[in-house]
Amino acid sequence: MAQELFIQTGMKKILIVENKKSDQEMIRQHFQNSFSQFDAADSGENAFYLINKNDYDLIVISNDLPDLNGIWIVQHLKKRLETDIILTSHFNHELVEKQARKLNVGFLKKPIK
Repeated sequence: MAQELFIQTGMKKILIVENKKSDQEMIRQHFQNSFSQFDAADSGENAFYLINKNDYDLIVISNDLPDLNGIWIVQHLKKRLETDIILTSHFNHELVEKQARKLNVGFLKKPIK
């Protein structure tokens, strides 16, 4: 469902915030028909660096990062950006999905199919 929304709105640039290269690639493949440019960050710190330098149509953030909690990142991004955000998680799906709804962002359970 989320992928169809992005195709209709013509979004082009995505930031994938994921510390595992295999998950970065899985997310890239999931959205490859909807986006033409992909950037990746392997930590919350690198994500903030890229977000400050670039504009993104979509940011996909793992809740399972080594340095910062994905929910915390989303809370801070929502204060200053109007970019669409999707939160992902391997663990605690129900809790993370509940927080995503509360923050008015999308949620994808990993592994993404």
